Amino acid sequence: MIEGKERWYVRLHEQPRRPAGETGSEDRNLKNYDRQGAFSTAGTQIVNTYATPLALSYRASHYEIGLLSSLISFASMIALIPGAKMIERIGSRKTVWVAASLLSRLFWIPLAALPFFIPQGPSTFAVYVIIASLAASSFCLGFRWPAQSSMMADAVPRATRGRYFGKRNMIMGVSGLVSLLVAGQVLLVYGFGALFLVAVAVGMVSTFFIALIFETPFRSAFFYRRTFNLGIRDLPRSLAVNRNFFLFTVFILLFHFSVRITSPFFTVFMLEDLAIGYFWFAIAAVLRSGVEIFSHPYWGRLADRIGEKHMIRISSILIVVIPLAWVFAANPLEAVVIEMLSGFAWSAFDLSSFTMLIGVTPDRQRPRFLAIHNTLKELALLTGALVGGVLAQSFQGSTFLWFAGLQLLFLVGFVLRAGVLVLVPLLRDPRISRSGNGLFWEVVVFAPSRGVFNQSWRVVRVFKEKKVNRVISGAITKVNDKRRLRMC
Repeated sequence: MIEGKERWYVRLHEQPRRPAGETGSEDRNLKNYDRQGAFSTAGTQIVNTYATPLALSYRASHYEIGLLSSLISFASMIALIPGAKMIERIGSRKTVWVAASLLSRLFWIPLAALPFFIPQGPSTFAVYVIIASLAASSFCLGFRWPAQSSMMADAVPRATRGRYFGKRNMIMGVSGLVSLLVAGQVLLVYGFGALFLVAVAVGMVSTFFIALIFETPFRSAFFYRRTFNLGIRDLPRSLAVNRNFFLFTVFILLFHFSVRITSPFFTVFMLEDLAIGYFWFAIAAVLRSGVEIFSHPYWGRLADRIGEKHMIRISSILIVVIPLAWVFAANPLEAVVIEMLSGFAWSAFDLSSFTMLIGVTPDRQRPRFLAIHNTLKELALLTGALVGGVLAQSFQGSTFLWFAGLQLLFLVGFVLRAGVLVLVPLLRDPRISRSGNGLFWEVVVFAPSRGVFNQSWRVVRVFKEKKVNRVISGAITKVNDKRRLRMC
């Protein structure tokens, strides 16, 4: 029991009467979340993919491209905590989400207008308009993230979070792939201006579906009033009261830091060291995306059965093995297999880490906790990328035993990732109802193998049934033909 000034509080909130336009069922509400996610992903994917080509069409330098990428990440990171504080100030998460989403789409309009007013060619002004627009849009998207995540956490029942978010992630992944295919054709036929107008329109549709979502009210509950302050005097108490959130955040920070050290260099290793070529690189990218997208429902159902902690343990073990696998990769086929394994593992880790995050945060202050967690995670990613760049530069031309260059970096990444796994047993998941013994091979090998076998057998059985039906139908037709001939 925590002693001190903290006490148990009772906060009674009556269920407010829903407005006339928001009387839909919970299922309809969740369908609006799915539609919002699909359209939001489509618009964002178009902008994120084609913003750099647009800047290059105005002859952006390497420095300006790097500045564009850095400012997008930085703007999103610094917007998280202000977004959470805005929710606490005005008391409405939906208002923050709608306003920030609408502004982020409006900041895409300059990207669509530039090709109509400034012809392609060297233009510093156009490049910096692109940088400023994308940084402002990224700030708005970061600003709305605590509101969006908090509303979704309240809208989805805890017992079915894994299944729901698995399905939603698959929908968003398919939407992203389809949008890129369509965007390529739009760009070839109509150019950048029309392409970004499509992105703005799709983004506005996403905002429309946000407006249709009913903001689930806080329900009456007894709860321990928790807060999290980073001040020196309040920090020890914050860590003691929010121990599970603190341990989970430390694990995520260290894990993403160790991952980021090596992950940017897998592509470099494929193209330069293995020299697999762009054909095999494209195959690896497509297969990884496909595996990642379509394994979400499997992991989602599994998360509801075994709990997020076991899911994190299983998926993190697979992610730890990935840099070691790259050390011994020697041909394009092995690179493709490793990329597919990576998509399979990250699909589980991203899903389970998000559902566990919203599970270890208190309902009333979830936006603040989510903002603090993601801000620290973004700092860890940034730091890991910088450390990885320094290590990659220092290992260039170095050898150890039969390993050289980036292989040494991957070995360091493997050791760091494995070291972080010692924190997994410290995490707590109140939904766990079974031991984790034997789960790894059941989840990673046996269950998927049974699924593939059953699905294959179903296809064979259907094929056989159709073939038998054709044979029987042909035999009956022959018999009838013979009868007709005899009657003639």
